[in-house]
Order: sequence, then C-alpha cells, then structure tokens
Amino acid sequence: HSAHADMAADMLMLGAGKLSRADINAKLDQLKTKLDISGKGQSVNIRFNTTRQNLPEVLTLIGEILRKPTFPASEFEQLRTANLTQIEAGRNEPSNVGSRELEREFNQFKKGDIRYRNSDDESVAAYKAATLNEVKHFYDTMYGANNGALALVGDFNAKDIEAQVNTLFGNWSSHAKFVRLANPAPEPKALSRKIETADKANAFYLAQLPLKMQDTSPDYAALSIVEKVLGGGTESRLMARLRQKDGLSYGVGSQFSASSFEPHANFTLYAMYAPQNLDKLKQGFQEELEKFVLDGMSEQELSDAKKSLMQERQNARAQDAILAGALVNNFKANRTFARNAELDAQIQNMKLDQVNAAIKKYLEPSKFLHVYAGDFAGAAKKAAAIRK
Repeated sequence: HSAHADMAADMLMLGAGKLSRADINAKLDQLKTKLDISGKGQSVNIRFNTTRQNLPEVLTLIGEILRKPTFPASEFEQLRTANLTQIEAGRNEPSNVGSRELEREFNQFKKGDIRYRNSDDESVAAYKAATLNEVKHFYDTMYGANNGALALVGDFNAKDIEAQVNTLFGNWSSHAKFVRLANPAPEPKALSRKIETADKANAFYLAQLPLKMQDTSPDYAALSIVEKVLGGGTESRLMARLRQKDGLSYGVGSQFSASSFEPHANFTLYAMYAPQNLDKLKQGFQEELEKFVLDGMSEQELSDAKKSLMQERQNARAQDAILAGALVNNFKANRTFARNAELDAQIQNMKLDQVNAAIKKYLEPSKFLHVYAGDFAGAAKKAAAIRK
C-alpha cells in the first residue's frame, strides 16, 4: 500500500528510542548534520551530509531512528493532516494535474499494486483510511538492511566505519523477501488531453513517448544528445522557438531518462505558458518536432551538445551527493563506473549520421501523448470580453 510505505518512512524521524521529534532535530543541529529519510515504492532512501568528526555519532543516531522508531500517535495524526493538505493544495495546480493525467494514462497496474499510480481522490481515501497499526505492521514486515546498499563519499576512515555499520545493521533483516518488481515500458498512446484548472494564471504542457530502451542500449548515448539539442538547455531548439522567437513560454524543455534494470525509457516535453497561447504553443511544438525529424541536427549542434553533456557529467561526478547516489544505483544494477567511462566514450565518438538516424528511429511526433492543463475557459472568456 503506497500510503503505508510513505507514512512508515516519514514516521521514522518523528520519534525513536527515547528521542522525540524535537530531540532528533536538536541532535542533528548539534552534529551539524542534514538528514532526510523518504520512502517510495519498494525502497527507503536515507541521505545525510555531515563531518568526519561527527560521522560515527550520526550513524549511531540513524541506527536508532531506523531500528527503534516509536510511531507516536499524535505525530501520526499530524502527518496524515500534512499529507491531505498537500494533496488538496496540488489538486488544481496545472503541473500536478498534468503529471497525474500522464501517469494515469500510462498506468499498467491494478489498484493495490505498489506500482499503481493513485488519483488525487484515491490518495485522499488511502491516507484517510490508513491506521497507525497498519503503518507499524508495514514497518515490522518490510524493513531490514539485508537488501540495502550504503555509499559514503568524503573524508572518513573506511575500515572503522564499515565495522560500525556492520554492528549497527548487520543482523537486521526484513521478514518479507525482497523481489524487485518489474516496470516494463508501456505502449505509446497517440492521445491529446485538455484539462481545465480554473483561476490559474499559468497553464502546463506535458507530452511523453515511452520507448523500449535501457540505459545500456547502444542508442542511449545518441538519444541523450538528441534530447540536449531538442530541449535540454538554453540553446535548445524548443527554447529558441517557443521562448526567444515566439515569446510564448516561461519555461520550456525536454527530458530523457532510461531504466538501469529493463528496457523502459521516456522522452518527455514540457512547457509553462499563458492559457490564451495554447494554439500557438501546440503549433510551435508540432512544427519544431516535425522539422527536427525531417532535417535532423547540424554538425555544430552535435558538437555543442557533446561539450555540454560531457561538462554536465563531469560536474555531476564532482558532487559528493550525486556520486553517492550513482554508487548505490551501480550496486543495485550490478555494474561499476566502467559503464560511465564507456558512455562518456560513446558520447564523444558519436557521429552526425548516428544521431540523425536515432531521431528518425525513435522520435515519431504522431506517437506522443499530449496533456494540456490550464484555465482555458477563463482565457476564452477574457478574449471574448476584449473583442466586445
């Protein structure tokens, strides 16, 4: 149950051992440490930032939080209220409404499956129905370190810390057997959805094309470059057309992501715009996509995109938090940083005919699912009033 998984993780820092929420926060302040715990789907993520001197004490505190949560009833009710308030606040937000609609259209799982995406109404019902005993039961059944991975990046004594981590978590196993649930790519849906969000100044556009591609695919590097040129930055085609030339969008771009575990990738387009500009926005996206597929990119665009991508990748590897996340992902995907070096080489060696072939092979404009969320009725009324 997604509400149980979410609330179990959020309850951890609200009381553990003899410590209250306030005690935990005071201790973290004293240790000059930022700690964040969140749960989603089949995993719980613990992120923290501390000093060499305080690391052993921080790990001891995390051990207490993870292994001895007290699940205070008063905190549980406050957490429920906070979740419900957050859902209600986002109910009419164009970006939230658009994202939910996209998830709903591409949902492949039955209600009750942890991979199923709830509607706002279903989420409200789930949080309202959740009991403290159910959340405790989820924790008691599912939590344990036997399928966990820990990555630390920075200044510390590896031998000492490894011994401490083994003492803290080595004998902590979950009662339920962990099996990673597959998330295969759904079939593309050539649909267009227009959703009204009354009294909102900005509208949101989201389009997505699922692809049967893993991040180890030979075409992954090519599509990373394709995304950079189309909408991945200030120099992109979409930015040049919709923001600089047409002045239609406050923010516009694209994203490309692929799973490390199975052939499931998504090519996504998005924009924030004024609802009265809907028709011009549709036209701009359509024309840019069709032109890109027909003509491909130029040698100059390829060269600029390679430089930009390589710089991004190098910058990411210089950031401890990103590096730690990559180490955990590599562990789960059973790979090493040799794959990162391989991808760097593929990006740098990419030829123009390869990327242009990838554009034609994958980016079929007619196969995107488009979602438009905004106060279009309100914009039409204003336009009619001005005409009068």
